[in-house]
Amino acid sequence: MHLIHLTELDSTSDHLRRLASAEGHDLLPWTVVVADRQTAGHGQHGRQWVSEGGGLYASILLPPEVASSAFTLIGGLAALSACQRVSGASNLGLKWVNDLVWLAPGEQGDVRGRKIGGLLAEAAHRRFVILGIGINLAPVSVPDAGSLEQAANRPVDRWDLLEAIVAELSVRIARWQRDGAQDVISRWKAASVTIGRRIRIECGGRLVEGIAEDLDEDCRLIVRRDHGQVEAFSSGTVRLADGSYA
Repeated sequence: MHLIHLTELDSTSDHLRRLASAEGHDLLPWTVVVADRQTAGHGQHGRQWVSEGGGLYASILLPPEVASSAFTLIGGLAALSACQRVSGASNLGLKWVNDLVWLAPGEQGDVRGRKIGGLLAEAAHRRFVILGIGINLAPVSVPDAGSLEQAANRPVDRWDLLEAIVAELSVRIARWQRDGAQDVISRWKAASVTIGRRIRIECGGRLVEGIAEDLDEDCRLIVRRDHGQVEAFSSGTVRLADGSYA
């Protein structure tokens, strides 16, 4: 791992893409850009990711052969496992397609999912893949959000976490290359807070409600609607049917 650490950036992924695309630059795979603060951090569909400080904001350069429909799931599994190992928190899960979730106790004695992190995989010109990772370590004042420190009830060192994520990602990429996507899908489903729930998904201007039933071989979310029709989604914004986050 070659680490580039900067105090402030617009976006770690944008900065890493500029470096990797610049003429004369030959960045090695597993180059990692980390920023203390991002001014234009973004997630899925270009949504803003609040990153004023107190979190891990990093992007990892990977070789083009990791590009696949399974890669976001692989990244999620790696980040989840690293968060569990470094923080000791067991009350964590994955929300389709790219969110890390803390299963927090609710006010009515129930369990409420709160977003603590997100991942965004982007391929560029078949030359490289960038995996962007944002994880709230300290609490943030954002609706439906939580932090890894809240989930673990103790401070978490971001450098320990980053090292663990890179190590886990390397192991899980090798496992995927050996065992194929079905192993990734099975492991992701076991950690999912989405599968089996009644959800609504917004995709392409449509809002579809039904049971999140499964993932198919292309890692698409399979939703069964009330009248029995089954639809497969490769992207979209998922919330529970009652409008809550997870």
